[in-house]
Amino acid sequence: MQIGSNNKMDIVVKTNLKAYKKEWKKLEKRMTPNHVGFTLGGTVFDLAKILNNNTKFVFDKPTPLTKRAFGYIAPTRQQKTIAEKSAWVGLKSERNIPIARAKPRSANYTSGAGLRYRQLMRLQVNGGTRTAKNGSFFWTPSKHSESYGLLNTYGGLNYKRIKTYQADKKKFFTGVPRGKRKSSQNANGLWKRLGEDGRANIQMVASLEKQTQYTKRYPYSRFIRANINRLLKRNFDKQMMNLKRHIKRKKIRRLRRIGAV
Repeated sequence: MQIGSNNKMDIVVKTNLKAYKKEWKKLEKRMTPNHVGFTLGGTVFDLAKILNNNTKFVFDKPTPLTKRAFGYIAPTRQQKTIAEKSAWVGLKSERNIPIARAKPRSANYTSGAGLRYRQLMRLQVNGGTRTAKNGSFFWTPSKHSESYGLLNTYGGLNYKRIKTYQADKKKFFTGVPRGKRKSSQNANGLWKRLGEDGRANIQMVASLEKQTQYTKRYPYSRFIRANINRLLKRNFDKQMMNLKRHIKRKKIRRLRRIGAV
């Protein structure tokens, strides 16, 4: 039995359950793989909910996609024995959490915007370097992006408005201004001509970058470790209470058949 995560953190549940089973010693022999599966499934459901809810506290104005970035895979019926039961929680599209199967279901995660958000969330959780593909560049906000109305409700860039500005060749141009080296930092981007003084009187509206370094920002592992045992016990207790009620009902039905009650 195990709960796994996309962040290379596997939690073997067998040892965790030993402490809880002491409270339910009389029911231990009646516990089935289904009870364990429901316990793990309920636990990863709760963990995914916690991870998604905390995006609004970690990030400023998280997008709807960001608030649905984490998902889970519950145990399946094909896992016949208790030892086979396993569940996964973490970022959708990561190892063992394919988008097509991950819950809660999310649309738009296979589109262009969804791909970008998935990549950015992975960097927020794990850290690392974002590199433009095939020698191209990607847009990032500059100092004046907000004043030019290029930021959307969530603080990201409005790519449609960038294209509108790019089409206005008289007021804007894209690239590296004359006199600046192409290799110089923050030289490449979308620029606005502020007057008739040529290149000396321009202002960057949005930046084009080849590479950006990200540090770990979302404390994924901390949220998991802070909640895993509490949620596992709660879900295990719930299943044992269900089992206890089932046995009680079964016993009453049996007594009724023989006329004892």
